[in-house]
Amino acid sequence: MAETGAFSGRGLSAPEFNLPSLQGLSESTARRLVEASPLQGLTPDMPGVSSKTWQELAAVATQLPDIRWLGRQVFMWCGKPEEDLWNDFAMLHKDQSTDLENPQHRDHFGEKVLRYGGIDLVLRTLALFMPEERIGHRGVLTLFVEPLQGRTRSILHYSSRTEFFLRRENFAKYVQPRLGHSEGDWAMHADEVTPQKIANTMLVFVMPPATPRKLQAFRLVVQTFGACLAASVSDMASCLYITSSGWDELFWTGDARCAARVLWYLCEDTDAPAFPPQARGQTWFAELLLQAQHALLERDLDDYELEAEGPDAQDPMRLEDFTFPELVRRCVARRAFVNAGLEQLCQAVGLEFSAQPEGPEEELHRQATTQEKQAMAALATACLHLAEDCRTAKRLRAA
Repeated sequence: MAETGAFSGRGLSAPEFNLPSLQGLSESTARRLVEASPLQGLTPDMPGVSSKTWQELAAVATQLPDIRWLGRQVFMWCGKPEEDLWNDFAMLHKDQSTDLENPQHRDHFGEKVLRYGGIDLVLRTLALFMPEERIGHRGVLTLFVEPLQGRTRSILHYSSRTEFFLRRENFAKYVQPRLGHSEGDWAMHADEVTPQKIANTMLVFVMPPATPRKLQAFRLVVQTFGACLAASVSDMASCLYITSSGWDELFWTGDARCAARVLWYLCEDTDAPAFPPQARGQTWFAELLLQAQHALLERDLDDYELEAEGPDAQDPMRLEDFTFPELVRRCVARRAFVNAGLEQLCQAVGLEFSAQPEGPEEELHRQATTQEKQAMAALATACLHLAEDCRTAKRLRAA
């Protein structure tokens, strides 16, 4: 067990940053400084931002950063918050300021900020590193490695920061230009990483959603980050975590009840778009799922889960009206499997099944639908212009 001392300890309910503040500035002046900096668009009340006031945010935006700004941060996630181990960077480096001209200081600083910093600290740091310059030994993907260290709890802890950098426009601006500048295993296929692959990999860490907190993280990764069950390893971020495909991970234990639980929540919004072709389970996975047809999914939480989540915590499935036929209906509504797999499931529970276009035919149908939508949008625009022309002509005649 790791020891604690003057610079570290146990139990940290939230990060405690040690940020400077431009106390003599008015809020309006601080806002103008932020808007003229790489932190443009950030506000102190924005989730994932370390600064709590405009004066702190302006200081982060304009001063040379220091590793002591990180303050106290969890570096080892344990079962409960009171057991987590933290480091105090302000104390660890109390007699030494960060010299960004010193290669060792620069490397160490960049690594720690990408691991623990809020959005504002990360953006300030990225502005000081050239796109081709490696930040720490893992590179910019450290942003997404740290949330995986404590699985469910760390994913939730860094959720706002992760969501910010997984947005397509932010990923393209801040992350994409820096990919491929890692070393060792971290460099493997790093230049091929996408927000979708990162989200797909995070999904593996929150399966199955067997506790309230794990279900919260599961829904975050699926609904906010946009994760899906990847059918191929090529759709996973192997540079973050070596894993099989999402579907292989789902069934690797051979327990169909876990798979049924995951698919129940994954397909709970039956009005959401269908799974894309690269996220559909093959026929043999549907056959394995049939093993859960008469199984009981509800369970009692074990002692460790109760200690971590509270004595009153319950299996989320106790709040669900689960039946296997309803699970099949959800899978059909979302096209969770290929046609042959869905047909097998429907036959098993006595439901009718109508196959949808698949393969090249589905792609042609998708393209035709896209063109049809574009044509309808163009027609609507033309109608608006025509209506405006008619109103203009009418006003001219009246004049």
